[in-house]
Amino acid sequence: MPDHRPSPDQNLARRARRATGLNQAELAKLLGIGQPLLSRWENGARMSAASTALMRVIERAPEGVKRVLDARPRPNIVVRARLTTGLSQHEFAHLLGVPPDDVIRWETGKIAMRATELFTVRAILNDPRNTVRALRACNRPQPAGMAGSSPPPNRPADTALG
Repeated sequence: MPDHRPSPDQNLARRARRATGLNQAELAKLLGIGQPLLSRWENGARMSAASTALMRVIERAPEGVKRVLDARPRPNIVVRARLTTGLSQHEFAHLLGVPPDDVIRWETGKIAMRATELFTVRAILNDPRNTVRALRACNRPQPAGMAGSSPPPNRPADTALG
């Protein structure tokens, strides 16, 4: 007889949201995602590894995460993080996997960062060398012959922060 109980992570998004005391719309806004996406996650849709990790953090430390996410970052946090790395706006955007226009808009305060980007920028400020190394490792192209192995366009040279 098959076991039809939900897996422990199937209800992760719902448990994380309930731990914060927020409704779907409020948490989605803090995370920089749409409420329908959060609803799909709560109803068992597959989440990326990064989203799953973020939900686990939220579930374990909801108040701390709410404070971090609710504190609207000043544009200078992005400028400080980028200057710490020694990268141009375009190179910094590539490192984070976002369009260059997003970095420009963050730095001028025209748009807010999503939660994952905010955590990454703060990680760069806390430990620039190791964070940049880890991000570059994630951005390296796969060996030839593997699915989706084309290198990212305009990959910055590995000069800043070694």
